[in-house]
Amino acid sequence: MMSMVRVAEEGGFMSDQFKQLSEYIRRDVELRNSIKRETAMPKITVIASVIIILGTNALIQAIAPGGVTLPMPWIVWVITIVIGVGCFLFARLALPHPNVRRSFDEFVLNLPGIGGMVHGFAMAKFGRAFGALYKSGVDLPKAVRLAADATGNEAVRTKVAPASRELEEGRSITDTLAATGAFTPMVLDMSRTGETTGNMDQMLIKMSEYYEDEGAVKAQMSAKIVGVVCLVIVAVYVCFILITFYSSLFSRIGAAGSDSN
Repeated sequence: MMSMVRVAEEGGFMSDQFKQLSEYIRRDVELRNSIKRETAMPKITVIASVIIILGTNALIQAIAPGGVTLPMPWIVWVITIVIGVGCFLFARLALPHPNVRRSFDEFVLNLPGIGGMVHGFAMAKFGRAFGALYKSGVDLPKAVRLAADATGNEAVRTKVAPASRELEEGRSITDTLAATGAFTPMVLDMSRTGETTGNMDQMLIKMSEYYEDEGAVKAQMSAKIVGVVCLVIVAVYVCFILITFYSSLFSRIGAAGSDSN
């Protein structure tokens, strides 16, 4: 957001940029709420499965102390908690450092499915920022640097920012962006069209809208997939508990029958 404000301050279109930022926030909130809705039921299922098993064991011990209880694979939950705490500390302490953030963003960009979505959002932010600066007549090298900061992705920014030096030497915009290796073919095609026709800002805004819509759809699909995976994990977990419980129960019954004989 601060990068977008710097873009607006440099280009002299602060009021329009704040309207755009408010639209970004609105779309982001809608997307987050949609993901929460898609993953709400799996989250409840996971939590309920743990609570039900713990409650059942407590009830069995209260009614029949020493009876057969449902097995709880504590090692799994310990590992899950350790991983969760580690991810929280990494996000809070390590991720704010530029070098760590760049390496992490590079890793995310290489992930199947998720990487394309994240890269698309970065392209959308660059397109909106660079298109607005281009329309305002800001010097192209400076426009590229500011738009690179506005991508919100340190790995993309690191690749794009040096392109400003190439523009200072008189290279075309599209060739310069292509040399960075950070842009998708769609961005380069739209840039080449805009550079040829003289409406670069309109082409990049259209590209940004496309990537924003595509990213929203991919995020919702990812949320659905995560929900299904959570339900499958709970189903496997419940099956494991049932098999272990009945195996233990039948073993005790068999042992009791042998003793009575």
